[in-house]
Amino acid sequence: MSLLRPEPAERVLDIGCGTGSLAVRLKQEHPRATVVGYDIDPAALAIAEHKAREAQISVTWARGPADDPPFPDQSFDLVTSSLLLHHLLPSGKRSALAAASRLLKPGGRLVLVDFTRPEGRLRALAFSIVRTLDGRRETEDHARGRMPAFVEEAGFANVAERLRLNTALGTIGFITAYKPRSGWAP
Repeated sequence: MSLLRPEPAERVLDIGCGTGSLAVRLKQEHPRATVVGYDIDPAALAIAEHKAREAQISVTWARGPADDPPFPDQSFDLVTSSLLLHHLLPSGKRSALAAASRLLKPGGRLVLVDFTRPEGRLRALAFSIVRTLDGRRETEDHARGRMPAFVEEAGFANVAERLRLNTALGTIGFITAYKPRSGWAP
């Protein structure tokens, strides 16, 4: 959560929010931030809404595809996405990252959490399960550690994999980046 660090009055969008765990946690830790969870799955969003009600917090939920969120350009300070991109084909990854760039204000931050090149044989073997279930074409760029390059291709600056976490199903990478402002770098 420390990589996310939304400012008190920031607008945050969690693309591919699933059942809302990250969006709810962000709102709990930063109650003055405006948090929007966005996902294509209505069943997942129903669970997300329930989690927010149980936590007695206000999160806005919206439904649709990751490549075309229905929000105004430059309307968010922080865009997050956790464990979404490995489900998408390369063209879908590019479209989702282009949408994130469109939605971020200049100087806004992008934080991605998703599978990356596995560390060691055991993690590679474990990740082969994910690759079988989610598709080899969808996960190939993750297995090869190419996601930072996708983020750079989408026009983001200061792209960095800040953290790697070994899990039972592979290695998770935490990527941060900024939408450039003219003559500005964080």
